[in-house]
Amino acid sequence: MRVAVLSDIHGNLAALQAVLADVREQKVDELVVLGDLVSKGPEGNEVVEAIRGISRTRTTVIMGGGEELLAAPGRAGDCLPNSQRLALYIWEKERLTEESIQYLTALPYSHRVLLPGDAGGQIAFYHASPWNTVEIINPDAPNHVLEKLFVRTEDRIVCYGHIHRPFVRFVGGRVVVNAGSVGQPFDGDPRACYFLLSFQGGRCSFELRKIPYDVNVTINMARRTGMPGVEVYAEMMRNAMYPLASQD
Repeated sequence: MRVAVLSDIHGNLAALQAVLADVREQKVDELVVLGDLVSKGPEGNEVVEAIRGISRTRTTVIMGGGEELLAAPGRAGDCLPNSQRLALYIWEKERLTEESIQYLTALPYSHRVLLPGDAGGQIAFYHASPWNTVEIINPDAPNHVLEKLFVRTEDRIVCYGHIHRPFVRFVGGRVVVNAGSVGQPFDGDPRACYFLLSFQGGRCSFELRKIPYDVNVTINMARRTGMPGVEVYAEMMRNAMYPLASQD
């Protein structure tokens, strides 16, 4: 069994297309998307259409913070000055079709996949944590924090996103995977990334795949479409680092 785990696309169609092309070459059995298809990116509607159009692979999408922001605009655009946050939210929502909004706001908060073989257990998938879509659990979090992610005894692997920094850690005989970000990395590497989980003969491997694409295509799209805060966005995308929020 091979499972591709994607997260945090953030309206970056060029990055998503590059990743999906690589996923097709890997011949995965299941694709899981950990939310944030939209928010803080120029092509949210196009990303939704691309995800919904995936065929030949079983695909599950769960809700991220970007999807919840459709009903709670107060948290939108938190890397921008306060005066631009509402403008960004309004701009993004106006570019989504009603069909896309209905799809995004109906997504589930979690997903589980049974592990193959006789050992039993399962993989749990969340956007940020089992409790909400906004909690920050960093790569260097203490073991006891990571252990709380395993809310069911049968969970052997937990995958989440949200922080845009990929990692794998082994905690008490179980595994925590952060899938990083397809469309907005914060680890200093602007390539799109995702995780490939492979299971064979009772063994599991975790492969972080970094996929190059032309980030300027996305930046230029943001400029052409009049995305608020585009210069902050361009700097963030080129440097693959979260910009310090400025204050009004």
